[in-house]
This record gives sequence, C-alpha cells and structure tokens, in this order.
Amino acid sequence: RLHFAEPDDAKPGERVFDVALQGKPMAENVDVAKETGGNLVAMVREFTNIEAGRTVTVELTPRAGRPVLSGIEIVATE
Repeated sequence: RLHFAEPDDAKPGERVFDVALQGKPMAENVDVAKETGGNLVAMVREFTNIEAGRTVTVELTPRAGRPVLSGIEIVATE
C-alpha cells in the first residue's frame, strides 16, 4: 500500500504522476489533490501480487509538479 497526502496547497492538476513498482507500471495520472479534494487528506492505493525479495522499488514519474509519497506499507502474503 502506498500512502499519499497533498502536503502543500496544490490545486488539481498541479502535481500529477505515474507509479511503478518493481519496474512495472501500476497507476497513471495520480492526482492526489483531485482525488481527495484538498490538502492534508490521506489517500491509500493498494497494489497486490507484487513479487519482491529483499528490496521493493517504487518509482514516481512526474507529469506535473514534483511527486510526493507519504508512506509505504508492505504486507507479506504466502
């Protein structure tokens, strides 16, 4: 799970980015301000079936502004 919140007063469209995990595209055009309706509002995106060993690679590719990631939660499954 990736945790996001808009820390500034960015308006929708001012901070937009794509998400890749382990080199695989997972989400496009993520716009936290647009999806949450404002700043400092939590948003969680859950991605499943991600194979990982000792490391997890998270890539945030900007489309507008500078991406911000607030937290990462890793849940092991068997």
